[in-house]
Amino acid sequence: MEEGSSYQDHSRLLAEALGRVVQGAAAVETQLRTLAAALIGSKYAAIVVAGQSTSNLVQMIDAISRVHDQLSPERRDELGQLLARVKAANKQRNDFAHGMWAVGADGAVMAHNSRYRQFDWSKSPVSHSALTELSKELGDCTAGLLAWTFATLPDAIQHEAQLRWEAYVKSLTPEEVAALAQRRARVSE
Repeated sequence: MEEGSSYQDHSRLLAEALGRVVQGAAAVETQLRTLAAALIGSKYAAIVVAGQSTSNLVQMIDAISRVHDQLSPERRDELGQLLARVKAANKQRNDFAHGMWAVGADGAVMAHNSRYRQFDWSKSPVSHSALTELSKELGDCTAGLLAWTFATLPDAIQHEAQLRWEAYVKSLTPEEVAALAQRRARVSE
């Protein structure tokens, strides 16, 4: 009974840590979407970036940044390093989140992943510390992407959310619009 309880506790801890990884990856993806829209430079970019996977967003950002005329070589290099970190973290996230977890005879948990056109499993160890470390790396990537975007394209960061904001404002009643205008006036005083 004690051994089963210990196994369940360990499984619960791993599942909770995986949940933090998945949430961290979602935050990275959201920030990539904001960055891609900022690089495109239009409120309609939200349509282009909507629903794109992390991998597609990284490729899109990389392609746009290579030709973007407002980016210095230093800023491109910084972005390239951030995108490399995102790609590595996303691969790890995919291995953990999509792999079949199995416990070996030695008690070690391994994620088993299928790879395109390969018959054998790709295996990677699953541990609470590895999941926690990845969760931290994803948080660092999110913060790095946000900081890079604000420092490099401060006037374009709103593009990804602009259409949602406009739709929201259109949905307001005249009384709600007046109340919003009052709140904005107080903030600007």
